[in-house]
Amino acid sequence: MRLEATCALRPTTASVPAARHFVARTLREWHLDDDVTSVAMLLASEVVTNAIVHARSNAFVRVRLLDHVLRVEVHDGTRQLPTPRHPDLHAESGRGLMLVDAYSSVWGTSEAGAGKVVWFEVPCDGNGHRLISA
Repeated sequence: MRLEATCALRPTTASVPAARHFVARTLREWHLDDDVTSVAMLLASEVVTNAIVHARSNAFVRVRLLDHVLRVEVHDGTRQLPTPRHPDLHAESGRGLMLVDAYSSVWGTSEAGAGKVVWFEVPCDGNGHRLISA
C-alpha cells in the first residue's frame, strides 16, 4: 500500500495545530491506528514548530504510507539544519528533536532546492498498527 498527502503551511504559529489536524485527519482516513496517529501528530508538531520558529518561511508537510512505514516530511525554506540540544531541566524549549529521536524509528534531513526537508519514520504493519522496536 502506498498513499500520500500534502498540506501547505504559512510561517505562523497557527500552522502547528493545522499540521497536527492534517496528520490526524489523513491517518484516520487511511485507517491507521491511534498509536501511530498519536506518535505522528506529536513528532509532526515538533518538526513543524522548528520550521516555523527557525526557518520563518512557508513550509509544507508530506505524509506518506510506504509498505510498512509511515514517513512524515516537513519542507521549509532554509538550509539551516536542526541541531539536537541538551537543555537544562528548567528550559522551556529545546526538546523537540530529542522526542523525534526517541519516538521515531529513524529521522534525518536532506537538501531540497533552496531549503531542506526534515523527515521521520514510524514503522507500522500492513494493518496500520505501530510496530514497537525493542
